[in-house]
Amino acid sequence: MPQPPLEVVTGTNGSVAFLTRLSQASQPATNALSDICMGGHFTADNAGAANPGRALYRCLIPSEETYTRLEATPTGFLTPDDMSPGATNAEPVADNVVNFQVKVLGPDYAEIPDPATATNAAYVELSLAVIGSRNGRLYFAADTPDAVKARLGEKDARPFVLRSKIEPQSP
Repeated sequence: MPQPPLEVVTGTNGSVAFLTRLSQASQPATNALSDICMGGHFTADNAGAANPGRALYRCLIPSEETYTRLEATPTGFLTPDDMSPGATNAEPVADNVVNFQVKVLGPDYAEIPDPATATNAAYVELSLAVIGSRNGRLYFAADTPDAVKARLGEKDARPFVLRSKIEPQSP
């Protein structure tokens, strides 16, 4: 069976889904058929937090359900329900997220505008910008003017970038 491609939604509120390895001992015992699972990261409003704002979430689908989904739809990945803060397998990993972008890059590090049709994808780049709790309260307040948000984002947001090589898929 061919490997499903990396699934990417680009833009400020991007998301990424992928196959990952997680030991059977780290999965629920009733759902651990192997060490291959589906994983993903996405941003969403974190309304239940002490200081509401946007959060980066991760989700993980154990191997048994991963196999069931891939048998049904070999190119299928996580659903919109999986990429929701209320999903059983989703948990917040970072609060006060002001930007999350996912980009697919070619061998020359140039961004590939349509990852779904790319034949030369070489890297995936995740960019995350977070702001401290005190300024986050102001940044995410509904009545904060856009100009103030822009200043806070420029002055106080801390960027983090991870670029990872995409390994070629075997036929």
